[in-house]
Amino acid sequence: MNKLSFDKDEKIDLKKHTVAYMLQLACLEPIFASRCYRVIIAILELIEDGDEKEEIINLIKTKNDFINATYHDSILQIWHYYVISNYDPMVNIDELITTFGYDEINPIILASFVKKNSSDNKAIFGYIKRKYSEVVNKDGEEAYWMKSIMFSKWWLPVLVIHLKDEKDYFKFYQSNNFNIIYKEMKIDN
Repeated sequence: MNKLSFDKDEKIDLKKHTVAYMLQLACLEPIFASRCYRVIIAILELIEDGDEKEEIINLIKTKNDFINATYHDSILQIWHYYVISNYDPMVNIDELITTFGYDEINPIILASFVKKNSSDNKAIFGYIKRKYSEVVNKDGEEAYWMKSIMFSKWWLPVLVIHLKDEKDYFKFYQSNNFNIIYKEMKIDN
């Protein structure tokens, strides 16, 4: 039995208004972020109509810029993008990366956007490689980033891409820099 229920013949769209309220509450009191986003997830799970679900996802996405500017690298931001990654089938990774501008995207957020055998995984991996190379690049060594990326904050999305994708982006997964332990994890899946 669901804990949430809405009248099918409602004259006021309570689902949409509840989501809007939960977004406001999460932004005003970030300590409630996990609870608010769990309510939003429960509402999205109740909705069967694709157009209605898309309308709510678009409502959630209207908060992207505010959340990125105000709650960058926070649990609220992670929950926000977790919901988008799981309930927006039309998410555009290039647009997402652009939305963040010069701010780095939290690796946990990136990991949530990795999908099984998706072409977007290459864009995510490229973003990670570019951001990490900006920090550790050595003159004359184009592949220097490979040596230590798995010891950086980027290890999680890089590993998730490996586990969910069949492609060897930038020839990293077959290199000696990608430990055999990680390679064996994929075999066990």
